[in-house]
Amino acid sequence: MVGILFLKKMMSKMDIEQALSLERSDVLSRQSVGDEAEYYHNLTLIMQKTCGARFMASEILKKKEVISLGMLSALSINIILLSMLLMVWGDKFSGEKVKIFGIILSMASIAVLVISIFEYAIGRGVLADKLHGNALSITKIMRTLERELKRETPNSAVLEDCAAKYEEINIETRVNHSSEHYDLFIRQRALRLSKNIARFAAMKVRVNKMRCILMGIWPTLLVFIFVSSATVWITIWAVAQILDGV
Repeated sequence: MVGILFLKKMMSKMDIEQALSLERSDVLSRQSVGDEAEYYHNLTLIMQKTCGARFMASEILKKKEVISLGMLSALSINIILLSMLLMVWGDKFSGEKVKIFGIILSMASIAVLVISIFEYAIGRGVLADKLHGNALSITKIMRTLERELKRETPNSAVLEDCAAKYEEINIETRVNHSSEHYDLFIRQRALRLSKNIARFAAMKVRVNKMRCILMGIWPTLLVFIFVSSATVWITIWAVAQILDGV
């Protein structure tokens, strides 16, 4: 069984490497003999990978933000419902139990507040918008560069202008994607370029993407697990006590 899994892993790795080599050979086949044309063809490839990695980073950051907001919203609703339950049926419990419930709710509210401030300080939405906008700007320059390279005699001034704009945009953005985002993009692109890649490799890409998302929101995830478990258990217990009293 272990040998089969190892073989599948090796096959998927070989397939991805084969797809990437096909991509490189396709780019090399379109390169001109001149050093200048070769430089700008390579620059086009660099732009493609930069755009893809930053689109991937923007997508992952957006998903992190949505998941975090969803968990914080669920916790807030849970705390509000439990507070209303204690306000309406507080006389069904002893004073000591109400005091314990109040302490738990206060701690849960503080935890939600701290995580909300933490998420706001990170500013994932702002970073995602910057990366997405930067990728769109690079795509525009890349298309201009590709159209110019397809001409019989490309204009050197236009090529130099595209290269200068690309460097300028990268400097002005001041935000970069991570190596993990780049790796995810390369693997996902390899899956699209080759039809022979095993299904195991496609599943691995999705798992790595989900792992990247969860690793970025682990503080919120831990708070969500502990606070939601405590509040849900208290709510169930309180409802049971109220029904027994009725």
